[in-house]
Amino acid sequence: DTDSLFIAGKSRGIPTIGSGDGGNELGMGKVLPAIEANIPMGREIGCHFAADMAIACGICNWSCWALGAALLALNGHAPSSVLSERNELERLKRALRAGAVDGVRGLDSVSVDGLDWSPI
Repeated sequence: DTDSLFIAGKSRGIPTIGSGDGGNELGMGKVLPAIEANIPMGREIGCHFAADMAIACGICNWSCWALGAALLALNGHAPSSVLSERNELERLKRALRAGAVDGVRGLDSVSVDGLDWSPI
């Protein structure tokens, strides 16, 4: 229940960030009027929980990688120490073993939002 983590963080003054590619992701209530106006079925699927900051993107995994890389760099760590093709593929496979499915395909495939995994 990630909603409770955001609520607890906000109650403690911890800044929250939402990253979304479709409007239903946690925190995207920050831009709910835009979701309702521009996303098919936005009124039905739009998240109502507003993060302090929202990152709109094509695939939210990618914006989370970018945010993680920036936070690592700002704290003196090399982003490549955590963010690598091998690590990302392993995270994707662990998610599949835990029951995750591709959000577009609805299948347990090595893909994200309809795009097959492909190393750089």
